[in-house]
Amino acid sequence: MLKHRTQPSEPFEPDIPVAIPASEEHYNMEEPNELLDNSKINVSGKVIGAAAVAGGVAGLVVAGPVLGIVGAVGTGVLATENSIAGSVARASGDVVLSAKDRAKKINEKHHVVDKTKKATKKATSTFVSKAKELEKKHHIGKKTNKVLKQGLETGLKLSLAVVTFSSPPPDNDWYAGPPAALNKRRK
Repeated sequence: MLKHRTQPSEPFEPDIPVAIPASEEHYNMEEPNELLDNSKINVSGKVIGAAAVAGGVAGLVVAGPVLGIVGAVGTGVLATENSIAGSVARASGDVVLSAKDRAKKINEKHHVVDKTKKATKKATSTFVSKAKELEKKHHIGKKTNKVLKQGLETGLKLSLAVVTFSSPPPDNDWYAGPPAALNKRRK
């Protein structure tokens, strides 16, 4: 039974914005109510790039790397159009930019990247040292090499035996039987 219960933490930190509002700074839409005209509008490179990232990730998840590239290019181009699809592409770009800002702030506060680097370096060095210790104690590399060498030699001998057995003897006598080497093994 638990003696001490802790309160759950907040799902997000209030001083870090979850989304950034659409503004004239990122793109300039002359008449936002006319979303079906398909004309080009001025959009900042940040929004286009972020929209391309969103489309690329979506395409990658759904159908793999080729469609990921197609999704990235298509969403980036779509973000420049004055249409409903363009608005969706720009909104996805805004979400990506917001996620980037949030990740930066979380990293500044909690040093996630530095901690991950340290943990990875420690885990790698521990793994390498344990692997070297196992190799020194059990000679796994030498044993694996020996087994592979024996397996290759056995396979080569079997393939030579099959070729020798299935080939006719030089004097074309098909009833002479198997080669002498195989007769010795059968006795």
